[in-house]
Amino acid sequence: MCSAFRSGRCDTGLRDFLEWAFWTGMRKGEIAKLEWSAFDRETWMLTLPGRITKNRRPRRLALEGPLRAIIERRLAARRLDCRLIFWRAHQGAVTSRLQVGMPVRIYEFRKTWATACRKAGIEGARPNLSIASFRRPAGRQLELFG
Repeated sequence: MCSAFRSGRCDTGLRDFLEWAFWTGMRKGEIAKLEWSAFDRETWMLTLPGRITKNRRPRRLALEGPLRAIIERRLAARRLDCRLIFWRAHQGAVTSRLQVGMPVRIYEFRKTWATACRKAGIEGARPNLSIASFRRPAGRQLELFG
């Protein structure tokens, strides 16, 4: 399934969001609320403020390897009118607050996720596969790489 996302068949913001979830094991809500103010470009550290973490304690994350690559891609896609690290262009109806193409928070993507699972051939095999399923592999990655 990762190859379906990496191949460019989904928007880059969502691809980076899901890859970030895989490598960090962070919760969907934590990732959706990450802002550029939490990023220190000099030290390549990201500080998650306690207000967005489940246990209300801040966490620091060193941005190395795949995490650094993701942040570099997000820096390249950064819009100065958007404080979010992970965003997607609004594609829905125009409202008083939203225009097509405006950056919006990535949070709900069930249809895209279901399509990616189907294209990866895991539709019937794992009906409960979700972004929360990334939390165990991320923990395993941490164990392997110290």
